[in-house]
Amino acid sequence: MASTSDTSNKTGSSKEEKELRFTAQKKKRLETLLKEKAAREKEIERLLSAQKAEDRKKDTRKKVLAGACFLHALEKGTIPEELAKKIFHDGLTKDRDRQMFPDVFPDLTPEK
Repeated sequence: MASTSDTSNKTGSSKEEKELRFTAQKKKRLETLLKEKAAREKEIERLLSAQKAEDRKKDTRKKVLAGACFLHALEKGTIPEELAKKIFHDGLTKDRDRQMFPDVFPDLTPEK
């Protein structure tokens, strides 16, 4: 009878070992997947940040070019001075921004 008991213990032990190995493999795979997920999320965040920076850069360039075109048209007389003054008064609401154009409009003073 001792041999039957020994056999069932060996079988049970073997089954437990397999379950433990299987659980350890699952845990290791899960850890690997979580690390990969974190790395991908970091890469996604980096790419989104780079895209936002590129978009801001393009937006700034558009504004600079639009301003250059506006000033060029103003210098050429294509835009009437009164219209230009209205555009500046309506568009520039901060004192520090208005003070940037004393050479274009000497009478343009910051509103108080």
